[in-house]
Amino acid sequence: MIDTKVIFAIVGGVWLLLSEIMMSIRKKRNSKVEAYLTANADKALLQLCGKKFWIDGRDLALFETVSAKKLQEIVALPEGSHRIAGIYESPEVRAPGKNSKPESEKVEFDLELEKGRRYSIAMYAHSPEERREYLKGDVPRDVLSIPLTLVKGSEDVKAYIIVYQDNVGEGEAS
Repeated sequence: MIDTKVIFAIVGGVWLLLSEIMMSIRKKRNSKVEAYLTANADKALLQLCGKKFWIDGRDLALFETVSAKKLQEIVALPEGSHRIAGIYESPEVRAPGKNSKPESEKVEFDLELEKGRRYSIAMYAHSPEERREYLKGDVPRDVLSIPLTLVKGSEDVKAYIIVYQDNVGEGEAS
């Protein structure tokens, strides 16, 4: 019969090995993201939380992107106005037992981007004002907020697609 200590040693060794492999993969992904951000510092960087995205009528798969945390994609775009379309998901953690990844229908809008800035687009359960109040102002500056409703024509807002601008310059309000 195999000794309990041997079993614990084997399980512990496998766990350590897998932990090292996962840390190595995470470091490699983080260095890839950092290299992408540095190489595209002269462009507008857009982080998308969702799926099935189109930019200016072109599928996101046709753009050079890099995967960020939680399977979000970052794409570098030239400065100017862009038409963004996609199915948005929430990066927020939900209560146990609730749908952990609520998503929108396809939503399309125009967005003005500035070079050297980083933007993130996701769906949130609360408005920018409610999030700012709850998080005590610790949120980036919102540049666009689109209220979504569950029933067409209803005034009862259930979610928002919010575009945040992360690199707010010195002296600008957040």
